[in-house]
Amino acid sequence: MKEKAKKTRCAWVGIGKPHYARYHDEEWGVPVHDDIKHFEMLILEGAQAGLSWETILKRREAYRKVFKNFRPDLVALMSDEELVALLQDSSIIRNRLKIFSARKNAQVFLQIQKEFGSFDAYIWEFVGKATQLNHPPNKTHIPTRTPISDKISKDLKKRGMSFVGTTIIYAYMQAVGLVDDHTVDCFRSSEEHMIASAQYVGLFSYKNWEYAKRLNCTGVVVIAALTDDNKLVLVEQYRIPVSNNVIEMPAGLIGDGLNPKEDFFTAAQRELLEETGYEAQSFEIIISGPSSPGLTNEIQTLVFAHKLKKISAGGGINNENIRLHLVPLISVFSWIKEQEENKKLIDPKILAALYYILQKYPHALNS
Repeated sequence: MKEKAKKTRCAWVGIGKPHYARYHDEEWGVPVHDDIKHFEMLILEGAQAGLSWETILKRREAYRKVFKNFRPDLVALMSDEELVALLQDSSIIRNRLKIFSARKNAQVFLQIQKEFGSFDAYIWEFVGKATQLNHPPNKTHIPTRTPISDKISKDLKKRGMSFVGTTIIYAYMQAVGLVDDHTVDCFRSSEEHMIASAQYVGLFSYKNWEYAKRLNCTGVVVIAALTDDNKLVLVEQYRIPVSNNVIEMPAGLIGDGLNPKEDFFTAAQRELLEETGYEAQSFEIIISGPSSPGLTNEIQTLVFAHKLKKISAGGGINNENIRLHLVPLISVFSWIKEQEENKKLIDPKILAALYYILQKYPHALNS
């Protein structure tokens, strides 16, 4: 209990309301992707109209019982007699329009599921499939409606739902994590949240900062490789995010989703061989550091590889179409300039590698 007392919550929670605190801590602003939970919150937010959320929250389990565990397929089939009987049930708000709206809204909900595959797919499109992070300075800056809630409300009404006015819909958006309105002083706004997740990359937020994380590796290794005759091993590949060919050093993920315990040197040997066809007898760590600290938590380790032996064609795997370049150190800077003039992008890490190599082999430019 002492630990909970130390938490600063959004001011609307108040003091001495454990049911409110639990809802705030565990649900409010958390992204929902379950259709039954979506339907539940639509029923409860609609029932709240003209009342306090606390009034409805205390009756939540009663609503769950009378509305078939919030299963829209069952609520859509409720008879007039069943709905009329609920007008005598003091465990819920006995408002005829609200009670009867649950059946009609369930029927529309099912139509939306049929049209879009799920209600979840339908509703998340309104926010671009990602939680809108607001984190206002205090509760007076929390809106009660937005252009997006207006748009959702208008569409649901057009489809036949009721008790889905823009204010009700904005409260629903907060409840299911379409928006995150935890104020900046709230402990929930200082937690890391996953906004979206794909197969290889996740999008996160922490204290109003959005950033990406790789989900299938422990780091990245970049290989500065030098042949025995002082040629820098570079690769060229079309990179989709920048829509261009990029000149870079061989590189890859440490672990790569297959072996999370893989070390730098094993990953470096694997990537060097896959991309260039070379195998190195010796590796040295040059430096480790962030690749783009404002964008991702990714840490790259730059290693120096030498005593190379060509044992395969290279070129990458899975149609990577990697082109190998062996560039003499004596002409590397003019070669890089030529590539830039040919509209190719140059990875700046090459210059860091060259600094290390030329410190280690100061006479290489004369050979």
